[in-house]
Amino acid sequence: MKIDIQGKNLELSGITRENIAARLQAVEKYLHGETEASVLLHHEKHSTRVDISVRAGRVSVRGSAETEHPARALEEAAAKIEAQLRRRKDRVKSHRVRTAGRQLVESQEEEPAAGEGSGGEDWS
Repeated sequence: MKIDIQGKNLELSGITRENIAARLQAVEKYLHGETEASVLLHHEKHSTRVDISVRAGRVSVRGSAETEHPARALEEAAAKIEAQLRRRKDRVKSHRVRTAGRQLVESQEEEPAAGEGSGGEDWS
């Protein structure tokens, strides 16, 4: 995963960058292929705003949060992105399961049950 981290009115330490990268690695399990993430931290007088944007192929999600503590804002923004990706993955999974189940039900309806039509046992 390629991660671009920027700070406005805020100097980012190495530990902060590692924490951001670790949190975004947890989100990567919902994505396949080349993934890019952009994180922007805005520090204002009494609050910190975190904007996260993640792209993987045609999938693009965004999450943002604003709190007094930068770590909490990062966690909330990442949780929003993770929720969006989880919902997307659930929709894709349930669609495939629903199709497979429908085919299974249709094939069972077409087959006659054993012993039907002959009036009893087969005496051949």
